[in-house]
Amino acid sequence: MTIHHLFPPLLALAAAGSALHAQSTGPTSIDLDTAAITPTSAQNAAIRRAAAADIKEFNHPQRDDWRVARADLNDDGRADLLVQYTDASTFCGSLGCGGVIVMATATGYAARTISLPNFMSGVHILATRHHGMHDLRFDDAHYVFTWNGKQYR
Repeated sequence: MTIHHLFPPLLALAAAGSALHAQSTGPTSIDLDTAAITPTSAQNAAIRRAAAADIKEFNHPQRDDWRVARADLNDDGRADLLVQYTDASTFCGSLGCGGVIVMATATGYAARTISLPNFMSGVHILATRHHGMHDLRFDDAHYVFTWNGKQYR
């Protein structure tokens, strides 16, 4: 008798654990230059509602001056919106453009945003987490932003 015949449930569990580990080992990278989605009208409305104070600063507030990507930042099974503002005169500088996160909820999207630092186009969602949210790294920087329960620092 081989060990494979004696403990098949344990071998299956070990294989599943290896697969889960492999899925969470590296960062998920999003390049907004190439991976930006075309937001739905509901997503654009959610961004406008949640980021109303920021949008007032746009030179052309009737335009949707942002790029959007989707990622589940808190592992609740809902894709949150990563929004990078693209209005160069208001939100962009030598360190890139500012942005926000609009969290997905059970009924749509949150009414408030989570601010992000300026970045060029790359967002790395790391496997590590703090207070229920994945850590983030931007572009090719080594600094990791962690969630402190209220904001990314």
